[in-house]
Parts: sequence; structure tokens; C-alpha cells
Amino acid sequence: MQLLSKLMMVIGAHGHATVTVSGHTIATSVFDPADAYARLKIDNDGKVYESEDEGTPNWVQIDTVTDWIRPAALAPDDYEVRYTNLVNDPLYSVTDSTAEDAWYAISGGDFILVQRSTSAPAGLITSTFDIEIRKGSSGGALDSGTYLLNATVEI
Repeated sequence: MQLLSKLMMVIGAHGHATVTVSGHTIATSVFDPADAYARLKIDNDGKVYESEDEGTPNWVQIDTVTDWIRPAALAPDDYEVRYTNLVNDPLYSVTDSTAEDAWYAISGGDFILVQRSTSAPAGLITSTFDIEIRKGSSGGALDSGTYLLNATVEI
């Protein structure tokens, strides 16, 4: 861990960014009559957050060492993010209603994806998708990771 931190400091000293999208499972389960929310945020501060809640986000950083850019001070610059390969249930909401496979400029603000399960009908809502990040408005992804959002209301 210390070696990785030192390496990242050396990289940061020369102005080079390392983009990493590790992927993660975010799952929340609540009892009826509450609603369940599973949220993912690609923050324009260079970090990735999750929230498992009943309506008010409680953001917790997912990977404090790598995701999404290190050094984080190089964010948001001209990086873009998108979600793709969505399977299972449609997402409840996405920042600015950004469509699947559409690139979103991280400098425009945080990129947030939300899954929600309501008490009527109770049950599991799940979405699996990939997050990709690229630099500039063209070119391929620098890295990608698979995320799973599960929101469950139990009776």
C-alpha cells in the first residue's frame, strides 16, 4: 500500500494522471413501507462514491486509493464518462437524463446513477452496467469497470 502511494505521488509530481474504474456492487435493502435507493456517483472531484439509502444520499467513497483519477487534483479537466451495456432493470435516474452510450463531460458536474425500489410493489430492482472514462471528446475509454446496483424493499 505504501509503495502504491509513493508511486502515485511520483506520477502526480509529473502531471500524469492514472484513470482507474474498478467496478463495484452497491446493494441496499429496507423494510416496507420505505423506498430503497442504490446510488453511484462519479464525482468531478476525482473520486467515486456510493450511497445505500432510503431517499437522502449518504455518500461514501468506494476506493480511496485508485478510483477514478489519481492524483485527484487533475480532475475534472476534459474527462468524460458514460454508462453502457445496461442489463436487467432500467435505471431510475441518471444525471441530466444522459442516455446510455452518451458521453457526459465530468466538468459539467457529478455523474450520478440511481436505482430505486418502491414499497408498491415490494421486491428487488437490479441494474448491471459498465462505466467508461475517456479524456477529451473523442477516442476510446482509458478504463472501464462493471457496476451493479441492487435496491430491495422487503415485506
